[in-house]
This record gives sequence, structure tokens and C-alpha cells, in this order.
Amino acid sequence: MEDQLYVRIRGRVQGPFNLEKLRALVKRGQLSRMHEVSADGNDWQQAADFPDLFATEVKQKVQTEPAKSEDDKPYELDGSSASWYFSKNEMQSGPVTFEQLQAQASPGKLGPDDLVWKEGMQEWAPAGTIPGLLFRRKPKGKVDTGTTGKSATSDGNLSRTLKDSQPWVRFITFCVFLFFAIFIVSGMFLIINGFLVNWVGSIALGILTLLYAAVFFYGGWLLYSFNTKVGLFLKNESPRNLDHAMQRLRTFWTFISIVLIVLMVNGIAGVILGLSAGSLPFQ
Repeated sequence: MEDQLYVRIRGRVQGPFNLEKLRALVKRGQLSRMHEVSADGNDWQQAADFPDLFATEVKQKVQTEPAKSEDDKPYELDGSSASWYFSKNEMQSGPVTFEQLQAQASPGKLGPDDLVWKEGMQEWAPAGTIPGLLFRRKPKGKVDTGTTGKSATSDGNLSRTLKDSQPWVRFITFCVFLFFAIFIVSGMFLIINGFLVNWVGSIALGILTLLYAAVFFYGGWLLYSFNTKVGLFLKNESPRNLDHAMQRLRTFWTFISIVLIVLMVNGIAGVILGLSAGSLPFQ
């Protein structure tokens, strides 16, 4: 293995670093097996291809100890002490207790691919591999009593409502994309016709029509993305997919609100200009 290596994280090249520095980055969760490293800054490989990077002192110490039974675990789910660390978006946080770590995972803030670590673990591990950490829905058909049962019933109603609404969302999405296609064809026709007859008004109207087509396309894409995320949520019941679906829906309603405001302003401006020009038959 090379003594000096470069690291590429999200397209940004850093280094060169020596082996000890790279191991320190691994321990802090800033370098994982999925990141890329290179000896010359040109040829890149996944960090997983360099096992020496993950041969931490803890691992070496464990290898010198007597073998443990299969029932022994490499770590304990100790919820009373603040001994857990987690890394998200290459930023390390902690120490926190196991309950606090669960609180991060429940709303979908901590995903199954984000890394966690505590003293006694050989290396950082994906949160999805830690027993009892990530949020899991209760099996279908099993409803607890009390507040838990109420929550499970609410989740079932939400899933059913989303599933029932999917055909209508698909229909509206189809209509929006159909209008997009009509406006695209109409806009191109007006522009071409304007050039042929040398009429600036036709060209301007064609450009405006293409702008409306872009509006329909973006709105249709938001609806399509929302429906796709809903489908993923109904398939694996992941809170992260539900959160992404709600974000798309929120963006869609914000977009529609802006479009309506612009249309109302244009309408009011048109009425004012018409009145000022005396083009409307008002006494």
C-alpha cells in the first residue's frame, strides 16, 4: 500500500495523507469504504480496496485477545451512557445515548447507510446493521392497545389514503403532461410561422406559449416524483420515502400558489390597462 494517498469526497480532492491520518479520518466517520482514494490523483479506487485503512488499533487489539464465543457480541446496546457517535453528510456528532440515537433515527434523520460507532466496535458500521436502532413499523394486522394502537391505526389510514389517491394523481399527471405537449407544439408552430410571415407578434406569442409549456412540465414532474415516492413508501414503509413524498407535495403546492399569484397579477394588470385605454365598454 502507498504511504501517501489522495482522497476524493463528493468530487473534492484532498491530500495527500499518510496512513495514520487516513485511519483517523476513518475513525471520525469522514472516510468510509465507499469513498475514493488514489496514489497519484488520477487513478481512483474505492477505499474498500485498501484494507489497511480500516485495520484500526481496536481491531489489532481484538485479534490478540482470546477467541470469544458465538454468543458474545462486539458491542452492547447500552442506553444509559452517552457513548455513541454518528456520522451524517460527513459530519460527526456525539457522544449520545442509544435512546438519543434512536430519536435521530425515528423521524428519518438518520438513514440505514449512515455510520455509527461506539467504543468497543472494530470500526464504524451502517446504522441499518445495529439491532433495534432504526424505526420499524409493526407487522400488519397487529395493533396494540392504548396510544400505540391509535398510532398504528393512523398509519394504516394514511397508507390506505395514499394508495387510493395514486390513480387520481396519475390521471392529473397525465393531463398536465398532455397540456405540456400541446403547448410545446403550439409554441413551436407560432414561432416558425412568425419567421415565415415575418410577424413579430406570432414569434412573441410562441415564446410565451413555450414558457407556459415549461410551467406545465415542472408541475407534472413534481406530481410524478410525488407519486413515485408514495409508491416506494407503500412498498417498504420507509419514513424517509414518506418524508420525500411530502416534500415533493409541499413544493408542488408552493409552485401552484406562485403560478396563481402571477396569473392574478397579470389579470389585474390587463384589466387596468384595458380601462386606461378605454377598450372596455364601461359607462
